Amino acid sequence: MTSFASPEEPTDQWIDFHCPINPRGDTYQSPSSSSTGAGTSLAGYDWLDFSIAGDSAGSVRAPAPCSGLFSIRPSFGSTDMKGIPVNSPAFDTVGQFGRSLDDLDYIVSNTFENIHGKFRQFPSKILYPVEFYPLADAKQQALSEEFIGMLENFLGVKRTLFSFVEEWNKNPPKEAQGMPLLKYTEKSAFWALCHDYFHGFDRFRDEYKRKYDKDVFVSSVVQFRWNIGKGVTREEYDGHLKELEVFRNWFTENFIKPTSETLSDSVLVMPYGEPHPEYRDDPNPPPGTFPTISSKFISPILHAPQLVLPFAQMQYHSRINGRDEVRPISSTLIGAKGSDIMLIKLATAAFNKASWPTRIQTGRYMYPLANNSRNVGSPDDISLTYQAKRNAIHAVQRELENCI
Repeated sequence: MTSFASPEEPTDQWIDFHCPINPRGDTYQSPSSSSTGAGTSLAGYDWLDFSIAGDSAGSVRAPAPCSGLFSIRPSFGSTDMKGIPVNSPAFDTVGQFGRSLDDLDYIVSNTFENIHGKFRQFPSKILYPVEFYPLADAKQQALSEEFIGMLENFLGVKRTLFSFVEEWNKNPPKEAQGMPLLKYTEKSAFWALCHDYFHGFDRFRDEYKRKYDKDVFVSSVVQFRWNIGKGVTREEYDGHLKELEVFRNWFTENFIKPTSETLSDSVLVMPYGEPHPEYRDDPNPPPGTFPTISSKFISPILHAPQLVLPFAQMQYHSRINGRDEVRPISSTLIGAKGSDIMLIKLATAAFNKASWPTRIQTGRYMYPLANNSRNVGSPDDISLTYQAKRNAIHAVQRELENCI
C-alpha cells in the first residue's frame, strides 16, 4: 500500500519505500496506486485466493486493470466499517480482488452482511455514457465495442446512449437552481474527499510534531491533497456533500433504479484503465484534481457497486525487454445500490455464453494468448475455485476423522 493510502504512482512518487512489482507483461508496468500490493500479490501468487482493500476513489478499481484482476467496489454501507481505518467516512468501503468470478461471487456473498443476493432476472437496459465513449484510443474502443456487444447479445437488448449532462439539462433537480451539472458538481467530490483526507490525519500530524519537533515528510501527492483539504471549511464541506446527495437522488430516481426483480433495472458500462504502456520508470505528471463526473467518482457518489472485468490483452512492444508483451484491458459495470451479487452473476453468465474465460492466471499473461481480436485463449489448466478447494479439504478431513 502507498503511504497514507494515497494515489502515489511508481516510481518517483514512492519515496520512503519501493513500489511492488507488477508481474504482468515485462514486469515494469505500473501496478497503479493505493492498494497496489493487493493487486500485485494476487496477480503473482497462486496460493493466494483473494485480496482485500479499501476504496475511496479508486483503490480497489484502479489496480485491477493494471494487474489483470476482477475486482468490485461494493455498495456503500455493504459492511460495517467499525475498526477499519478510513480516508473518508463519506466515500470509503471495503472491496475485493479475485482471479475468478466464481470466487468473487463466493467471497462477496459470504462477507457483506448488507447485500441482498436474491433476484429473478437480469437488467433490461444498458446505459452507454457519451461523456466517456468513444475512447480516445481506437484499439481500446474496438475492444470495448466487443465487450458491450457481448453484453447486448446476452441480455437481448441494444445499448441506450446516455448523457449525464444532457439528461440533467432536460430534467434538472430543483435544488440545483438551474446550474449546469458540471458547474453544480465542479468541486463536490474531490474537495469533500480532500477535506476528510486532511482532517483524518490531524492527530497524527500533531503527535508527530510534538514528538519530533518537526513536520512529517509526505509525498507531493499527499501534500497536494492535504493543501486542498485544509482550505475546505466545514460549511463548504457540508455543501459539497449535499450536492452529491442531490446528484445521487436525481440519478437513482431517473436512470438506475433498484427493483425486487433485478436489483437494478439498468447497468451502466464504464471504461477503466489505460491501453498504452505505463512504465514504472517514467516520470509522473504533477498531482491534479478530478471532476465529480469521472470514472473515479461515479460509483462512490452513487453509493453503487462497480465491477471491474478484464476481458482482453492489448499488445505493445516493450522498451524494457525489447519483445512484444500484452497488457490487460478492462471494462466495468455499475448497478443500483445493493446489486453487487447480481452484477457478478450477470458477468459470469454473459462471459460463459460468449465462451470467454472467467478465471485468470498468475504471472506474465492474464489469459493464454490466442490469435483473435482480444488476444485471449481458454486456460488449459482450469484451477479449482476457492469453494471447491475448501470442500475438497473438508472431505479429506472427514475421511481422516472416520479413520481415527
